[in-house]
Amino acid sequence: MIWHAEKLKSVIDELGTDMSSGLSEQEAQKRLEQNGENRLKTKEQKSLLQRFFEQFKDVMVIILLIAAVISFIVAITGEEKTELLEPVII
Repeated sequence: MIWHAEKLKSVIDELGTDMSSGLSEQEAQKRLEQNGENRLKTKEQKSLLQRFFEQFKDVMVIILLIAAVISFIVAITGEEKTELLEPVII
């Protein structure tokens, strides 16, 4: 049944409820035992450290880190020590 497309009367009849009083206490308890609580399942939250290290799984991040290391090595072995700004920016 497509609930949002049906007439109100047919939805109430299908669900076996009353428009003015809703479900009886016994019927609500019975449905709770049959179907369980109406709750969304929650996923396990990741720690801040886990989320930080997940960033290094991305290919572009790995490429930028490699470029920064190469640029740092070139800056150290080069004659001008002022070129250390580039690897820091990368």
